[in-house]
Amino acid sequence: TTTIAASTSQAVGANDKSYSETNNQVEGVYEADRILTDGYYIYVLTSNQFVIVNADDMTITDSFQLDNNYVYGMYRYEDMIVLLSQEYHYEYDDSVSTKTGEEGVYWDYYYVRFTYGARITVLDVSDRTDIQVDRSLYFEGSYLSESRMIDGNVYLVMNNYASNYGYNDNVSTFIPEYLDSAVSDELIQLPAGNIFYMPNNYLSFGYLMLVSFSVTDNEPADVNAYLGSCYQIFMSQDNLYTIVYRYWYDEAMMFYSYETLIIRFAIEDNKLVYKAIGSVDGQPLNQFSMDEYDGHFRIATTGYEYTETTWNITNNVSIFDATSLGTIEPVSELTGLGKPNERIYAVRFSGDFGYVVTFVNTDPLYKLDLSDPENPAILGELYEEGVSDYLHEISDNLLLGVGRQAVTEGDWTHFTGVKVSLYDITGDDPINLATYLVEGEYSYSPVTYDHKAFTSYEPEGADFMYVAIP
Repeated sequence: TTTIAASTSQAVGANDKSYSETNNQVEGVYEADRILTDGYYIYVLTSNQFVIVNADDMTITDSFQLDNNYVYGMYRYEDMIVLLSQEYHYEYDDSVSTKTGEEGVYWDYYYVRFTYGARITVLDVSDRTDIQVDRSLYFEGSYLSESRMIDGNVYLVMNNYASNYGYNDNVSTFIPEYLDSAVSDELIQLPAGNIFYMPNNYLSFGYLMLVSFSVTDNEPADVNAYLGSCYQIFMSQDNLYTIVYRYWYDEAMMFYSYETLIIRFAIEDNKLVYKAIGSVDGQPLNQFSMDEYDGHFRIATTGYEYTETTWNITNNVSIFDATSLGTIEPVSELTGLGKPNERIYAVRFSGDFGYVVTFVNTDPLYKLDLSDPENPAILGELYEEGVSDYLHEISDNLLLGVGRQAVTEGDWTHFTGVKVSLYDITGDDPINLATYLVEGEYSYSPVTYDHKAFTSYEPEGADFMYVAIP
């Protein structure tokens, strides 16, 4: 398997149009987006509305609105659309109380009850002029942290904080509740057999909710809750890894330390099944700091150690056995990335190789040899002004970096614009082939923090690729 699709175009039939897709990290593992197309229609989200636009004449064929919702992501599978939204409700009591004092009436007051949850709506758009609701799911007191779709199966990762809002006489406050229209039109409590404990240093006072369901059938969703939480995820075709940060103060040594808990859930019969937990020093930057390849999980982290008088930063790449049970076993660790006080700004794994950018004054782009999981090594590096915040592999020989240009004056480094750099990665040392600059101290690109803003398209039969960078 490869972690990067060489082309994001797709031909769906002999006479069908090819089109660009979402910039997914892992081939075959789809990520939610706000704008999608099938070559004939454009599907757009705006606030609480889903709109279908004819791609030929740019007319709206139909729209769908979710009241009290903010729709922030969607999936398309065949003629089905899956909307991801956060739902909010305000309930006012019927009576108004009045406070009075010696000088007369001071104020009126009333009670407001605020509820929220994650809403998943499956739409049938086989008739683009007549959108139909096929299924609805709602998870009370939950925020959708991340999601993925593989072969028409949607996987949801949510943080449920229902137990954080104080005790009342209703014991169900501490038990997750959800609605699945395939089962019932009312909220139901999650059965005790679907609520699990796992070691997480006793620092979480909520639930990690994991849900999977098929877009193409009406079977009940698989819903489980784990005492814990989630900050980031990485998902391959075989496993889901959820990430939780931990920090503590060592009174004897008088410094703070940070670690990351890694929890692996295997995909079995399209369901997420807990397998193992492990930890690594430091924190990953984002989902691209993680990867799975040839039975191994790789993660790049930046660690911080703070004392009362100084602080230290370390950058490492750790490799784990992705098949171990109970505990995710470490295989090796590559240390010493970056100069003093540099942290990781960008990571990209690709098969036997990895690319890591660290930065403080200049930008070292490291090329790593990960072909032997037990003996990872630095192959080469490239120093240049500025920094890449996002790396995208164009081909086996070319790597694109999107980031910021910088200049150093004395001990002070400041950014001067957006830079887009093309690198030759055939040898051990990356080579800068060309750099495109957008000057301006406050110039920026959303690609530096949102990879879905990066769009690439390779016309069928062409030997080049279009890249769109806002």
